[in-house]
Amino acid sequence: MDKLPYELLFSIATHLDSPKDLCSLSQVSSLFLSISRDDRIWKRLCYQLYNIKFPLNEMKQSFYDLFTKILVPYGRYLGYWKSNEKYFGGLINVYLNISDGTITGEKFKVLNASLGAPQLFFDDDDDEDDEADESFLKPVYTKIKLFTIDCQSHQILCHQCNVLHSELSWIKNFDSNQQYFGLSQEALPINERSSLVEHDHNLMDSPEVRDIYFTRNCSNDSSIVYHPLSIPQPRTGDNNHPLARFNGLWVGSYGGHGLELLYFELYHDFTCPITIDGTSKDVEIVPNALVARKISGDPNVPHSKISFAATHAIEADSDSPICYEGIGQIAHTGYIDAKFIRTKIMPISEDVLKVTWYALHHTSLFKRCLF
Repeated sequence: MDKLPYELLFSIATHLDSPKDLCSLSQVSSLFLSISRDDRIWKRLCYQLYNIKFPLNEMKQSFYDLFTKILVPYGRYLGYWKSNEKYFGGLINVYLNISDGTITGEKFKVLNASLGAPQLFFDDDDDEDDEADESFLKPVYTKIKLFTIDCQSHQILCHQCNVLHSELSWIKNFDSNQQYFGLSQEALPINERSSLVEHDHNLMDSPEVRDIYFTRNCSNDSSIVYHPLSIPQPRTGDNNHPLARFNGLWVGSYGGHGLELLYFELYHDFTCPITIDGTSKDVEIVPNALVARKISGDPNVPHSKISFAATHAIEADSDSPICYEGIGQIAHTGYIDAKFIRTKIMPISEDVLKVTWYALHHTSLFKRCLF
């Protein structure tokens, strides 16, 4: 095969999706070694396996070096994570800075820049407040650095306590009797990341094998656990359910609690709970439901819990916008006496929803996150 044209052999090699297969190929001959190191192959793998794409003028190394020296040891930690901080949780993004060879973890904070009321109340005689519009919700995002990893020296800086760790001892398995600052040792390929729906942890749960965890401060043993998030993309094709277009990260208004981050996903065979105010008397299996689960929470309904779900389309005239019956969760402080009530979910656009909470007599606004 060494006599075949290089580009033909290269074309064959591009069908190998496993780095291990490329390593095996490189051992056949010097020509195959050269082909296996062709940077076009490694550029494709960087994108295919880790969704890495960036301007070429920022590259200071080959894609082969990027893959083998940075993405192999650290690529599993790139992406979105949810913290388990009591009640409040939070969203963390871990990303690669290709220009300086570092990986940064940042926590998102969101505030409302609108001077209007982010949550609108209506009277008993009203079905909803028609004055609720997009102008009442103007989210402003800030980012707080948690840590920075130097992928060349393997040092990690904790920004909260300004301590630089000079060795890889911070990569370890969870041990409840040991102070730690680190990531789980379990490999976490992109296509195996657990979704938030499958990570409905209790507040006191210990880390699992695929969780990332850090001390709040390197000098004490208080810890924060981060659970991996798999964020589905909106789907708008003719073969997709209409609610699938709302998949993704959203922000919504929760009265005095301020703005909170949520995770929307079309859920198949959703077990719809009983509501206390009438519509759902028995537990029902809904074939397709848009479920909004909290990434950040509050003392009433904490992170990881369902906030609301759109379950059934409401019949209306053909020229009227489609609205959905749904359920919404409420509770007293401390997540006490949690229950579900009737809601109505009204899509305003692809990126804005309005949710009416009938028993509470108010309407909340939700917008897709645009970082």
